[in-house]
Amino acid sequence: MTRGIFHLRAYAFPLSGLLIAALAGCTAGPDFRRPSVPDVARYTSTAMPDRTASAATPFGTEQRLVERLPIYTQWWRSLGSP
Repeated sequence: MTRGIFHLRAYAFPLSGLLIAALAGCTAGPDFRRPSVPDVARYTSTAMPDRTASAATPFGTEQRLVERLPIYTQWWRSLGSP
């Protein structure tokens, strides 16, 4: 029985230090504020073209660029990737 208590005492100081450090890490840090949305119409200096160039490769056909068009969230599946 004394051996069990000895092991508890041997680990009590390191474990309590680890617990204190973990709890202190939860309280530290800056007060996060979400940045405001930039007041810009575009992120490029010139307007984007409405079509891309084509290339002689698989999936190399020209693409149309449409503003505010929702993006297919699983785009990789169009390329056959799981």
